[in-house]
Amino acid sequence: MITLRGNAQIEVAFGAVFGDLGAVALDEVDGELSVSVAGDVDTSMPGTYQLTYTATDSDGNTATATRDVVVLEDEDLTSSVAMPANPAVASFFDGRLCEADYWSDEPEILSAGLGFSDIIGVVAPAMTEEVALAAGGAWSGDVDCGTDQGNYTSTTTQDQVGQGYIMRTPYGPLKDGALGIDGLPIVFSWPVVSDSIDLEDFQVTMNTGDIVRPLAVSTFPNFECNERNTLPIFGEFGNRLPSDDPDTRYPAIVSIVGDLFLVGPGGTEMNARGLTWENEASPYDENNGPRFVGAKLNRIDGPMEGEGVEGPAGAFFPPNDAWALYGEEAEFMVRTLSTGGVSPNGTSGVTPDDFERFFRLHATGEDGSLVIIDQVGVDYAVRGGTLRVLGLSDLGQREDVNPYDACYDEDLDNYIDIILAGDEAAARSLTHVEVPSLEGGYDAFYNPGGPGRTPFEGVTYTEPGPADLEPVIIALDDPMRVSYDPESDDVPDEGVMTLDVDGVQREFLLTVPESYSDEVAVPLLFNLHQLQGTAQEQLSDSQFDVVAEREGFIVVTPQAVMDVWTVTGFPLGGGADDFAFITALIDELSATYTIDSERIYATGMSQGGFLAFDLACSFGATFAAIAPVSGVMTPPMTTACAPGRRIPVLQTHGTADDQIDYEASQTAVQWWVDFNGASATPEINELSDPFPDNGTTVDRFVYAGGETGVDVEHLRINGGGHVWPGSEGDSDIQMAEEIWSFLSRYDLNGRIGD
Repeated sequence: MITLRGNAQIEVAFGAVFGDLGAVALDEVDGELSVSVAGDVDTSMPGTYQLTYTATDSDGNTATATRDVVVLEDEDLTSSVAMPANPAVASFFDGRLCEADYWSDEPEILSAGLGFSDIIGVVAPAMTEEVALAAGGAWSGDVDCGTDQGNYTSTTTQDQVGQGYIMRTPYGPLKDGALGIDGLPIVFSWPVVSDSIDLEDFQVTMNTGDIVRPLAVSTFPNFECNERNTLPIFGEFGNRLPSDDPDTRYPAIVSIVGDLFLVGPGGTEMNARGLTWENEASPYDENNGPRFVGAKLNRIDGPMEGEGVEGPAGAFFPPNDAWALYGEEAEFMVRTLSTGGVSPNGTSGVTPDDFERFFRLHATGEDGSLVIIDQVGVDYAVRGGTLRVLGLSDLGQREDVNPYDACYDEDLDNYIDIILAGDEAAARSLTHVEVPSLEGGYDAFYNPGGPGRTPFEGVTYTEPGPADLEPVIIALDDPMRVSYDPESDDVPDEGVMTLDVDGVQREFLLTVPESYSDEVAVPLLFNLHQLQGTAQEQLSDSQFDVVAEREGFIVVTPQAVMDVWTVTGFPLGGGADDFAFITALIDELSATYTIDSERIYATGMSQGGFLAFDLACSFGATFAAIAPVSGVMTPPMTTACAPGRRIPVLQTHGTADDQIDYEASQTAVQWWVDFNGASATPEINELSDPFPDNGTTVDRFVYAGGETGVDVEHLRINGGGHVWPGSEGDSDIQMAEEIWSFLSRYDLNGRIGD
């Protein structure tokens, strides 16, 4: 029997990236059978397409099922997209980052689930208690906070959303007679470059198989330029049924399908296209409300950069960080990152004195035992000294400005900071942030779909969040923060240096990791730019500065005279003695830094890759291993090449390279396979494909068994052009990571440890 996942008819947004959820076939004897699919769907042409699913068991019995895929009309023909109507919020989309937090070494989506249904962007002239009830929202009717409706309800009008969101209008027919649309916060591990945000960047595949696009998106309420990890998107994303109800509707897959950029360690800019998140539950399931996905410990050295908002909006969004609330008494903060804007009930704000209501901290005691920190103002003895909780911040203003009562005005973003004072060694003993959530007298967090203080009878609200235990990242040595200015083309933290070589002032960039100590010898990597390229471009494209900082090696990125290297047998040359330049750099850097002379490597792009081969041929006693990218060997180079020792080689090339034929890479690889005495038959592995829509895949060829443990490897980028992988957006491999993983296995004696 073939069972379709979701409906036998699904709707797909015009221009969507179609990803079929497929079908399931179960057989009493064979179990689950593989299912083939026939038929095509062209999302650029509205209409109905049919897919046919076929499964055959071991006895030859065949079953089929069909699914109609309806590609909807182009929304651009019937609606319009507008930037926020309020000019004061222009900074929300300025692309800047100011010491913004990142939460992992690699970009990823940390969460992306339905937050709540029907209560956002209600088409109504004003928000009233009657409108909130009609939309299925909450209204805290037991308090009087004047005109500040945010303390009464999380239901909003279409006009309110349009003030701070990129929004498409009109919505079109809403499901089940709904008055408003649904909220879905997407939390990224790296902060977002907000001027790259577009409604077409996002795609949501429902559990039914329907594919929809959002109707609104913004950084708000995570708008401060030291935040921006979370983008709430609004649209037709679900209903209020639990996930085990046959009529439930919720997002199954959230995908980034456009050019949305993130910034991470060392200023690395990465296209998020291809990142996805999968869900199997609804926020209307029991205890499936908001939870935390990050907790990070940092020092507090003064006012946080990027706090508040510059310009006209500044009066409405003043700083609310630890320094603004606690001043010099604040020494450390544990910043927590949640899946949604959390609240005690869905409408009210969390107040700075609410630590004991929601949180506990776990720390390690002097004897290794667990210490629970659950009270404010108490000195707890832990390993390394004492710690004291002062309260919470990144909420709203101090009590003398904003009284801590039922009308407390809070920013309702995805961050809550736990503020501490005490000894640094004691702060390092922190291990977890705990949210007990309804256990032991604690309160739970709700997202904005919660019931408020006085829920309406008969309305279904989202559930409270579960008990949660989030590990604390100790970021005292590396704050794990990044700044970014989209108008700046500067290479981070590096200036141009010069060296006199035979009377010519040669230029280079130097990247030295912060961890460098002259007491420990470190590897040295030459990073060589392409023909008519620059050192700045090569360092920016390759991102070796990021890897070097983490792995503890020095990168030198030289600049060719006239932007052209002098390479054996290459028809163009800069006229300079680049061999002399390279050897002079090795001498100069070895005199200045403690360089491991047995671990000097070379990589390069295009003509820089040619030069890397040339260096291996001519300076085999100096270069331990090389990794050319889109570079090959000239015929005169292969004739003259005499390394004097076996040299590991990783060569990377695209099959669609329109400047250097892929076949030339095979000639170069074969030369080194023969020279190193490696196996003529490679082991071939297909690498994972994190960006299935970019038209490329990667295969790894390993020619093992070379003398002294030296391998030759080749990365074939199927469909790849003449470009450093990743420099123009999405990439199936992290090139710098791959190169360093290969090079770092070798020294002048061969494979390290053999």
